Amino acid sequence: MKQTSGFTLIELLVTLTIVSILVMFAVPNFTETAGRNRLAASANEILNSLQFARTEALRRSGNVSLGPIDGADWGNGIVVYVDAAGGADGVYDDGEEIRFFDNFSGNGTTLVARGVSTNVLFDARGFATSNGAGAPPAEETLQLCDDRPAEIGRNINLLVSGSVFLADADDCN
Repeated sequence: MKQTSGFTLIELLVTLTIVSILVMFAVPNFTETAGRNRLAASANEILNSLQFARTEALRRSGNVSLGPIDGADWGNGIVVYVDAAGGADGVYDDGEEIRFFDNFSGNGTTLVARGVSTNVLFDARGFATSNGAGAPPAEETLQLCDDRPAEIGRNINLLVSGSVFLADADDCN
């Protein structure tokens, strides 16, 4: 008599039950990790855009601005540009761009400016001023929040010195 090897129906059902229980616990953790990574990646890209604008101002020994592409909503994307009007009008116009940074809204994230009205201007020394209007602010903040149930987000803080740092945001709505 020939002996066959394989799995019994009971063994397969037990294995499938164990695998489904493991998947049931793993999927929420994966979703949380993906959301946390998406938020961190967006915050780092915004941080890099601010550092890039400051570096360009130092390299060019002149004013370089950073602001929303459409002039109003920071979440639609950021542009680093040299204002052809010499920083006088403080508004981005086509042809002035140095570099674009992607849309930061969508996929459950929103980007709002706290204290920054239209743009940030870095002067030839790397110092930051709001809207290029004389007196520099104490601190500017871009707040990146996501749509997870807890109020989770990141603040990208810009000091007058041009230094940029990240902090947890606990006031996302």
